Amino acid sequence: MIESQPLGKAGEARVYFLNNGPTNCVVTLKQGAYVGNSVKISARLQIVGGSTQTDGPAAFKYYAGPLKADPQGGCMVYGGTYGSYSYTSPSTCG
Repeated sequence: MIESQPLGKAGEARVYFLNNGPTNCVVTLKQGAYVGNSVKISARLQIVGGSTQTDGPAAFKYYAGPLKADPQGGCMVYGGTYGSYSYTSPSTCG
């Protein structure tokens, strides 16, 4: 795991960014008492200057994603939402 960014109150949801060789993966995960609630979540992964993948927003019980991409040495932006909370990363390169 490269980064975990909380969304809203501690334990509500997190955006995880993972790097496994050339493949990067983004998941927005509900946690604790918030698992299974009706709050909408989403995940987003964009190769800068290229395609964007999204999952949601929808009332997923556990997680949005996983979204996977190989930036091939380029840059990516990723993020997620939990209800009205959102996170968008700075451009991540390499």
